Amino acid sequence: FPVTIFAHIIKNLPVSDHTVTVKNQTLLPVLSATAPNPTLLSRSYLLGQPHSLTKIKEIILWGYPTEKRGTSTRILQPAILQQLSTVMTQAAWSDWRQFFDNFGSGKTVPSVGAITASKIAYFYNINLQNRPALILDSRIIGVKGGWTELSHLKFTGSTFSAAQYVAYLDSMHATTIVTGK
Repeated sequence: FPVTIFAHIIKNLPVSDHTVTVKNQTLLPVLSATAPNPTLLSRSYLLGQPHSLTKIKEIILWGYPTEKRGTSTRILQPAILQQLSTVMTQAAWSDWRQFFDNFGSGKTVPSVGAITASKIAYFYNINLQNRPALILDSRIIGVKGGWTELSHLKFTGSTFSAAQYVAYLDSMHATTIVTGK
Protein backbone atom coordinates (compact mmCIF):
# COMPACT_ATOMS: atom_id res chain seq x y z
CA PHE A 1 0.00 0.00 0.00
CA PRO A 2 1.19 3.53 -0.54
CA VAL A 3 1.58 5.30 2.79
CA THR A 4 -0.43 8.20 1.33
CA ILE A 5 -3.57 6.16 2.05
CA PHE A 6 -2.87 6.90 5.73
CA ALA A 7 -1.80 10.54 5.24
CA HIS A 8 -4.83 11.99 7.02
CA ILE A 9 -4.05 9.86 10.09
CA ILE A 10 -0.27 10.31 10.01
CA LYS A 11 -0.35 14.10 9.87
CA ASN A 12 -2.56 14.20 12.95
CA LEU A 13 -0.52 11.86 15.11
CA PRO A 14 0.58 13.58 18.35
CA VAL A 15 4.20 12.41 18.03
CA SER A 16 5.59 14.74 20.71
CA ASP A 17 3.09 13.32 23.21
CA HIS A 18 4.32 9.76 22.60
CA THR A 19 4.90 8.53 26.14
CA VAL A 20 6.19 5.22 27.41
CA THR A 21 5.73 3.67 30.82
CA VAL A 22 8.89 2.31 32.36
CA LYS A 23 7.80 -1.10 33.55
CA ASN A 24 11.04 -2.47 34.92
CA GLN A 25 10.75 -1.61 38.62
CA THR A 26 14.43 -2.26 39.29
CA LEU A 27 15.40 0.51 36.86
CA LEU A 28 13.03 3.18 38.18
CA PRO A 29 15.64 4.64 40.58
CA VAL A 30 17.65 5.60 37.48
CA LEU A 31 15.02 8.12 36.46
CA SER A 32 15.46 11.77 37.27
CA ALA A 33 13.79 13.19 40.34
CA THR A 34 12.79 16.08 38.08
CA ALA A 35 10.76 13.88 35.73
CA PRO A 36 7.08 14.88 35.97
CA ASN A 37 6.12 11.27 36.63
CA PRO A 38 9.00 8.90 37.29
CA THR A 39 7.42 6.02 35.39
CA LEU A 40 6.36 8.04 32.33
CA LEU A 41 8.74 9.45 29.75
CA SER A 42 7.47 11.46 26.77
CA ARG A 43 9.26 12.56 23.62
CA SER A 44 8.59 16.22 24.43
CA TYR A 45 10.06 15.85 27.93
CA LEU A 46 13.24 14.15 26.64
CA LEU A 47 13.70 16.60 23.76
CA GLY A 48 13.59 19.46 26.29
CA GLN A 49 16.27 18.09 28.62
CA PRO A 50 19.85 19.42 28.47
CA HIS A 51 22.80 17.05 28.05
CA SER A 52 23.47 15.03 31.16
CA LEU A 53 23.97 11.46 32.25
CA THR A 54 20.36 11.55 33.45
CA LYS A 55 19.14 12.44 29.96
CA ILE A 56 21.08 9.52 28.47
CA LYS A 57 19.66 7.18 31.12
CA GLU A 58 16.13 8.39 30.44
CA ILE A 59 16.56 7.96 26.67
CA ILE A 60 17.66 4.37 27.25
CA LEU A 61 14.68 3.71 29.50
CA TRP A 62 12.31 5.37 27.00
CA GLY A 63 13.71 3.15 24.28
CA TYR A 64 13.66 -0.04 26.32
CA PRO A 65 10.98 0.42 29.02
CA THR A 66 10.30 -3.28 29.58
CA GLU A 67 13.93 -4.47 29.69
CA LYS A 68 13.74 -6.75 26.67
CA ARG A 69 16.92 -8.75 26.13
CA GLY A 70 18.68 -6.95 29.01
CA THR A 71 19.34 -3.88 26.86
CA SER A 72 18.66 -1.25 29.54
CA THR A 73 20.64 -2.99 32.25
CA ARG A 74 23.60 -3.53 29.89
CA ILE A 75 23.71 0.05 28.59
CA LEU A 76 23.06 1.64 31.99
CA GLN A 77 26.38 0.39 33.35
CA PRO A 78 28.45 3.40 34.58
CA ALA A 79 31.33 2.78 32.14
CA ILE A 80 28.99 2.66 29.14
CA LEU A 81 27.09 5.75 30.28
CA GLN A 82 30.39 7.60 30.56
CA GLN A 83 31.37 6.48 27.05
CA LEU A 84 28.02 7.73 25.73
CA SER A 85 28.37 11.03 27.56
CA THR A 86 31.85 11.55 26.13
CA VAL A 87 30.65 10.85 22.58
CA MET A 88 27.63 13.14 22.95
CA THR A 89 29.65 16.04 24.36
CA GLN A 90 32.21 15.95 21.53
CA ALA A 91 29.51 16.62 18.90
CA ALA A 92 32.06 17.28 16.15
CA TRP A 93 30.62 15.11 13.41
CA SER A 94 30.27 16.35 9.85
CA ASP A 95 28.23 13.39 8.60
CA TRP A 96 26.27 10.36 9.79
CA ARG A 97 29.18 8.01 9.07
CA GLN A 98 31.33 9.89 11.60
CA PHE A 99 28.51 9.75 14.15
CA PHE A 100 27.90 6.00 13.72
CA ASP A 101 31.65 5.28 13.72
CA ASN A 102 31.42 5.72 17.51
CA PHE A 103 29.05 2.80 18.04
CA GLY A 104 29.36 -0.98 17.75
CA SER A 105 31.96 -3.67 18.17
CA GLY A 106 35.49 -2.29 18.44
CA LYS A 107 34.28 1.32 18.67
CA THR A 108 34.19 4.00 21.40
CA VAL A 109 30.85 2.65 22.66
CA PRO A 110 30.94 -1.05 21.77
CA SER A 111 27.78 -1.97 23.69
CA VAL A 112 25.51 0.37 21.71
CA GLY A 113 24.30 -0.40 18.21
CA ALA A 114 22.71 1.71 15.49
CA ILE A 115 19.13 1.46 16.77
CA THR A 116 20.04 2.76 20.23
CA ALA A 117 22.42 5.35 18.75
CA SER A 118 19.59 6.64 16.53
CA LYS A 119 17.40 7.13 19.62
CA ILE A 120 20.13 9.14 21.30
CA ALA A 121 20.72 11.18 18.12
CA TYR A 122 16.99 11.91 17.84
CA PHE A 123 16.64 13.16 21.42
CA TYR A 124 19.79 15.25 21.04
CA ASN A 125 18.29 16.88 17.91
CA ILE A 126 21.28 15.93 15.76
CA ASN A 127 21.05 17.10 12.17
CA LEU A 128 23.88 16.05 9.85
CA GLN A 129 24.08 16.39 6.08
CA ASN A 130 20.75 18.32 6.23
CA ARG A 131 19.09 15.19 7.61
CA PRO A 132 17.63 15.44 11.10
CA ALA A 133 17.89 12.27 13.16
CA LEU A 134 15.01 9.84 13.27
CA ILE A 135 14.66 6.77 15.38
CA LEU A 136 15.41 3.54 13.56
CA ASP A 137 12.25 1.70 14.47
CA SER A 138 12.22 -2.04 13.97
CA ARG A 139 8.42 -2.03 13.75
CA ILE A 140 8.48 0.41 10.83
CA ILE A 141 11.36 -1.43 9.21
CA GLY A 142 9.45 -4.69 9.73
CA VAL A 143 6.45 -3.47 7.75
CA LYS A 144 8.41 -1.49 5.17
CA GLY A 145 7.66 -4.01 2.47
CA GLY A 146 3.99 -3.24 2.93
CA TRP A 147 4.54 0.47 2.20
CA THR A 148 5.40 1.35 -1.37
CA GLU A 149 7.58 4.30 -0.34
CA LEU A 150 9.77 2.17 1.93
CA SER A 151 9.91 -1.13 0.05
CA HIS A 152 13.31 -0.35 -1.52
CA LEU A 153 15.10 -0.24 1.86
CA LYS A 154 17.35 -3.27 2.22
CA PHE A 155 17.66 -3.76 5.98
CA THR A 156 18.26 -7.20 7.37
CA GLY A 157 18.87 -8.11 10.99
CA SER A 158 19.63 -5.40 13.52
CA THR A 159 22.91 -4.02 12.15
CA PHE A 160 22.71 -0.88 10.05
CA SER A 161 25.45 1.05 8.32
CA ALA A 162 25.57 4.82 8.18
CA ALA A 163 24.68 4.61 4.47
CA GLN A 164 21.59 2.55 5.29
CA TYR A 165 20.62 5.06 7.98
CA VAL A 166 20.93 7.94 5.48
CA ALA A 167 18.74 5.97 3.03
CA TYR A 168 16.21 5.47 5.85
CA LEU A 169 16.28 9.22 6.67
CA ASP A 170 15.83 10.15 3.00
CA SER A 171 12.93 7.72 2.57
CA MET A 172 11.20 8.82 5.75
CA HIS A 173 11.67 12.48 4.83
CA ALA A 174 10.22 11.91 1.36
CA THR A 175 7.31 10.06 2.96
CA THR A 176 6.60 12.93 5.36
CA ILE A 177 6.46 15.36 2.43
CA VAL A 178 3.91 13.11 0.74
CA THR A 179 1.80 12.74 3.89
CA GLY A 180 2.06 16.37 4.97
CA LYS A 181 3.55 15.54 8.38
